[in-house]
Amino acid sequence: MIIETIIIIIVWTILLIISINSLYQINKKNKSKISFKESMDLTELPVITFVNNNVKLNFLLDTGSNNSLINKSVLNMLDYKELNGTSNIIGVEGNNIKNSICEMKVGYKDYVFDTTFNVADLDAPFNVIKQEDGVQLHGILGSLFFQKYKYVLDFQSLIAYMK
Repeated sequence: MIIETIIIIIVWTILLIISINSLYQINKKNKSKISFKESMDLTELPVITFVNNNVKLNFLLDTGSNNSLINKSVLNMLDYKELNGTSNIIGVEGNNIKNSICEMKVGYKDYVFDTTFNVADLDAPFNVIKQEDGVQLHGILGSLFFQKYKYVLDFQSLIAYMK
């Protein structure tokens, strides 16, 4: 009888721990949710808006790019720290482009992300996107951002959330 009672208590404790963990994961997913539904509805591009120095910045979510990029022409409005050295990225044409790098905090609701960006002159491609899709981009968030902050892109729900 005592062994059965102990087994029942152990089973109930395990079930309680599993339930609490599941609720924590659901709450974490909901709290960390970043929606890109509106941008997909309007432009068919996965874009999210962050804030730096009270400036709204639109970032294209690009899992095909390792690095995150910030447009050189918007840096004068932002709070950032220039880092020593350079970084190389391979352009669409296959050419190797050397860029300076910076570190910058970008915010979304209660979250602040400290991220490294390659600084690049993106005015020409971003102007084409603005003319064709009507959205002004300021940068690109690459896969290293998603890996660092453990974000998953859910294209069915059109959200990014912490895993």
